[in-house]
Amino acid sequence: MNFPMQYPIFQFFHWLVNTPGVGSAIVAFAGTASLLFYFLTLRSIRAGKDERGVTYTYPTPALHEHSEEE
Repeated sequence: MNFPMQYPIFQFFHWLVNTPGVGSAIVAFAGTASLLFYFLTLRSIRAGKDERGVTYTYPTPALHEHSEEE
């Protein structure tokens, strides 16, 4: 894939990624950030589904039409 190297932004990205130390650091950072985001998302989903200890101080809208004597 060829980039139009006459534009300064593409020249900068080529210089940044083509440098072995900086390019590998950027790849390592991107990989670490994506894995961290993945695990934090899974942790958030798992924590949101644990509703065993939830008690309501007032009836939910679905229970307004039912009486407690039934």
